[in-house]
Amino acid sequence: MSTKPIHLGMQGAKGLRQRAWEELRLRTLHGEALSMPELAALIDVETLDLRDYISGLIAAGYLAKVRAPKRGVPAAYRVVRDNGAEAPRVKRDGSPLLAGIAEEQMWRILRSPAGADITAAQLAAYAATPALAVSDLDAETYLSQLAGAKYIAPLPTRRGAAQRWRLVSNTGPKPPMFARIDSLYDPNLSTLIWIEPVTEETCLYGN
Repeated sequence: MSTKPIHLGMQGAKGLRQRAWEELRLRTLHGEALSMPELAALIDVETLDLRDYISGLIAAGYLAKVRAPKRGVPAAYRVVRDNGAEAPRVKRDGSPLLAGIAEEQMWRILRSPAGADITAAQLAAYAATPALAVSDLDAETYLSQLAGAKYIAPLPTRRGAAQRWRLVSNTGPKPPMFARIDSLYDPNLSTLIWIEPVTEETCLYGN
């Protein structure tokens, strides 16, 4: 069982970025700083795998260098802008990663009372914000995926009217997300033999 305080860690399967962020927050809390090689060793990944995310955190102002590198000694970093337990979603250049936000908004609406009887057009309108455009096609695609996975069910709809839906499987506040992953199917056995492990980051970042 983890010994970390509950506010320092997220629950469920964790990707590289989430594990890295939790270690950085924990060490900062204890007055320590970490270099990329040290962090990579702690979360059991290659240093190269961390570079883009650490670069993004620095560019976005979440991390700062606190130990200037000497010859042959890597720089160390600490958290200077605490985003909370969830790892900041940033690209390499520090700009926000917008992938998944539309799904979060739509899932929030579906979990609200409005989700008991809703069309794709209504879902798109409710989910959109001044900073986020959600098209009818976005909503139709997400509803189709959710319907295929039995999260929502169709309601009786008169001929010619837009299909209405209701949420039937509310599994929690985070939206179900669909990922393109590697798998191995054996047609001789008609069986899916292997599926690439998936975390939330697989859906957001693609790796």
